[in-house]
Amino acid sequence: MRLSKGSSCSPFPSCAYCQNIPAEKIRFSTASIYAVTALIEVSEVLSINQFFLMRLHGKIQLNLYDLSCVDQALSYIKKHYRDAISIEQLSMEIGMGIKKLRAGIKLKTGLTLHEYHFKVRIEQAMPMLSDTGHPLKAIASSVGFKTESHFCKRFKEITSMTPMEYRLQCAV
Repeated sequence: MRLSKGSSCSPFPSCAYCQNIPAEKIRFSTASIYAVTALIEVSEVLSINQFFLMRLHGKIQLNLYDLSCVDQALSYIKKHYRDAISIEQLSMEIGMGIKKLRAGIKLKTGLTLHEYHFKVRIEQAMPMLSDTGHPLKAIASSVGFKTESHFCKRFKEITSMTPMEYRLQCAV
């Protein structure tokens, strides 16, 4: 694979493909270069065996840099939980491919992007339900749900109880 001068296949300037180095002069695989660069980027000190450790999720390989990007994505979701977040938007924000981002979120949380987003919203709503007497519609709106019914449906899926049952349980 050859890229034109100035194009980039990765965020790393040291990528052999980006520098148009002939394949016969490359001693390490691209995955190895990414792994080493990722370790330098996140300032982690690991043994030499761990430099080449790759996490597998199906057929998608996630290196340490990818996993740090996934952590950034999860932090972004927690910070912007009220907003609608698409996988495409998150991918652009973090600078990671959609397939790797999906696989990384699933690997780290066990949930899809939307399931994780709903979980964060519900976690933010729980203190409001237990500590305030605000109506469900106001709480649902304040955590990013468009309708009270959608909020109640997702709340029950995640907690196995309705918001009113949760509020009554906390009052006891």
